[in-house]
Amino acid sequence: MEAMPHARLNSLIRKGRLCVSASGKIVARLASTHFHRSVLHIGDNQVPGAVFEDGERTQCLPRIIEVAPGGTTLVHGTLSQGKRGTGLFLCHAGGVEQISDCEEIIRTQQAAYGVLVFMRRSTDPPDMQRLIIPCFQHELKIHASATVTPVGDDGSVLIVEPIGGILHRYVVGPNGWEDLFEDPSSRLRPDASVPCLWPMPLARTESFVGLIQWRGTLLLATRGREDSRFQRLGPHDPTVEQRIIPVEGMLEAVWQSPSEHTVVYLSRVRRGSTDVRVLVVNGRIVHQGEFMMGPQDLVWSPDGKVPGVRIREGMDGSGAQVLISLNGGYEIEQGFSVNEFLVDNTGTIAAWIDTDGNRDRVCVHGSYGTDRTPMAWNLSWTGLAVRYNCVLGVIVRNITDQTHVPGY
Repeated sequence: MEAMPHARLNSLIRKGRLCVSASGKIVARLASTHFHRSVLHIGDNQVPGAVFEDGERTQCLPRIIEVAPGGTTLVHGTLSQGKRGTGLFLCHAGGVEQISDCEEIIRTQQAAYGVLVFMRRSTDPPDMQRLIIPCFQHELKIHASATVTPVGDDGSVLIVEPIGGILHRYVVGPNGWEDLFEDPSSRLRPDASVPCLWPMPLARTESFVGLIQWRGTLLLATRGREDSRFQRLGPHDPTVEQRIIPVEGMLEAVWQSPSEHTVVYLSRVRRGSTDVRVLVVNGRIVHQGEFMMGPQDLVWSPDGKVPGVRIREGMDGSGAQVLISLNGGYEIEQGFSVNEFLVDNTGTIAAWIDTDGNRDRVCVHGSYGTDRTPMAWNLSWTGLAVRYNCVLGVIVRNITDQTHVPGY
């Protein structure tokens, strides 16, 4: 069986034509048909009514956003049969259900209970976007500059956005803001049924960097003209000594762990005549020097407490790629780049997938397997074992590597 080329497989995944569930066991694909249409298949079955407009003249090309654990698949596109319309659709064995009529996807963000989708309608003003929370089927109008952070165990999100010219914070949970979707300014009106809406204590000389939950406390991260800091928010607690926590240098980014036990931040610090970046985990400097990283370069251990980081050396990110954790790291072989990686609960880089652009390699606990595949992706944990998808010929396989599991 002839293998499908890496470039072709990568294109199918990148364009949302092929997608797998987090477990790697359910495959969804958009298959092209005649008359510029695509049909959604989940596993071996075609989904009733899931026929989407396709082709060069289609303004909204169909795209698979996510495959949920039970197989329900989130697709953005334009239906060509039945109740036609453009938007976001939940597709399952029973048919198709539209949850939004937005024409444009801005970006997606992964959360514990599924994906968050940021969208826009053609009639929306440029400073507005819409947050779709598929697990709640909520659609919320938020400012284009809003930050959204998953919090809690029920799929809730913490949102920070300017309302009435002032930065505010609030939480959207399973009950959402059903009566307040259309007008963000209406959130300011007193209403006992509405969750708390709080203004953010920012000085005129300060810039907002992030808002995180850490061990039951909200921490506001800000950057001033000459310094940066974390500020504890909420009622005064006499057991807490510091409400203001100074940060060396200029804060560039801050992250919280899914367990809310760990804070990671990145700052830019002057060392002599040059600038360096400093990566700090719960107050401990893990790495410093000339390097670059972004939010897509940080992963968390299975228990949601320990980070792993992918960096590019050089302040402009033009150097070698390195994987870093609390217990050291790995410099990636020249000519290869890491697509995905995992860190275990001890703070050790456990596995990664790298590529030279033609073939992919899977490395588990520092050892590469003997096989190379045209495509490997969806690296994740299953218990103590490492799991990923790869392609053999034209077949998508789900591989579990247990070679480093005790007692295997």
